[in-house]
Amino acid sequence: MAGPLARYITAVLDRSTSNVSNFLTQHSTRRLSADDAVRALRLLELQRHLMLMYTSCGWFFDEPTGPETVQVLQYAARAVQLGQQLFGRDYEQEFLKRLELVHSNIQEFGNGREIYERFVHPAMLDLPGVAAHYAISSFFNGYDTAGSIYSYESNLRDVNIFENEKVKLAAGTVEIRSRITRAQLSFNFAVLHGGGHNLRAGVCEAHDEFSEFTKQASGFLTKSGFNGCLRALDQYFGAETYSLKSLFRDERRRIVTQIVDHTLADIDKLYGDVYEHNVTLIGFLRELSMPLPAILRVSSEFVLNNAIRRCLSSEKIDFERLRLLIQVAAQSGIAVDGSVKLSLRERLDRTMDRWSSDPFVLQTLSELATLVPLVRNAPFAPDLWEAQNTYCKVMNAIQRLNETSPSETWVQLFRTLGESLGIAVPQISCGTAIEKKFPAACAPQALELQLSVPGD
Repeated sequence: MAGPLARYITAVLDRSTSNVSNFLTQHSTRRLSADDAVRALRLLELQRHLMLMYTSCGWFFDEPTGPETVQVLQYAARAVQLGQQLFGRDYEQEFLKRLELVHSNIQEFGNGREIYERFVHPAMLDLPGVAAHYAISSFFNGYDTAGSIYSYESNLRDVNIFENEKVKLAAGTVEIRSRITRAQLSFNFAVLHGGGHNLRAGVCEAHDEFSEFTKQASGFLTKSGFNGCLRALDQYFGAETYSLKSLFRDERRRIVTQIVDHTLADIDKLYGDVYEHNVTLIGFLRELSMPLPAILRVSSEFVLNNAIRRCLSSEKIDFERLRLLIQVAAQSGIAVDGSVKLSLRERLDRTMDRWSSDPFVLQTLSELATLVPLVRNAPFAPDLWEAQNTYCKVMNAIQRLNETSPSETWVQLFRTLGESLGIAVPQISCGTAIEKKFPAACAPQALELQLSVPGD
């Protein structure tokens, strides 16, 4: 019969409170206290990660910065972390000394210690780190009473928010609990934001004196603004301070993108004003074949590229405005950046997919017949291969339908779209017989079946 360690897989596969409790009860020789349960689960997790760190794929390759080896090092790092929590001994330094004997084939990555510190250590989590993530992410998302952060749970005890002009301070208390080891701890936190990426957060174990700090920090915020409050925060939390870099990767990307978008909106307005005030001068200089001054060239590129992207992202495209913007960019020699090319391709591919699900909708076909020539006339080489493939599949499916005779308007739009995509379109008779005689064949699901025929 398998022992407790082997049967721990039942708890790993189902981390629900009831299932883990049943596992602990079944394999305990006595009633476990809450602290005993945490220690038992940490010991089991330690052994699990000690086994995982010997995963063979981590040692198949001769480059220690590969994803397989880095993943194995993360398993080992978790075992080191759990060992420190269980036995109060610093195992990490001894481990790092051994890693110094491993050398990367890529000079810039150095030895195993440097690889660990660069790729592994930033990914390690503990309860304070999760508390910091909660405090910073909730600053932007709103402080929910309870929530889930990967394998952790957060329970907000209280929070106070203070503002002075563009500076904002949030201070409160949150309890963080691990669903894996059941370890939990309450933390005091403070987050100070001065706009953009200018953010500092502090975290420490909860204690009664924190209310006095909150009172003092809010006073500094009112009297001295960001810098005065920042000094108070750094002095109070010491080394336990965090920034946007401390967020988990996905959330960090989302929040930083949000900040960048907000900043770009301000720049867009600034450059838009520059462009609008000098649009006639820009046209005059182009007529004389004189190069644009750097500020006028950059502002023109920024404004036109953003305007084209906004047109393409709207629910209904203003084709006249889009055509004018592309024409102005081409005539003025304005470079179209990669994001515009991507937006054009994504909008075209999405519309083609929508059309292929129901090809006899004139509105969608009409939109494509107008959009594709615009893409073809843009001042860059368009990426049409996916749209061309979709068109050919629809065309082949329609040819296999008997007595194909759609309306004259549909045929004209269909042919226009094909010619714009550079595809030779066969002769199709006009009329309405196909929709009257074969309504089932015209349904989206029927065409999808036709499109999936092998060999198309």
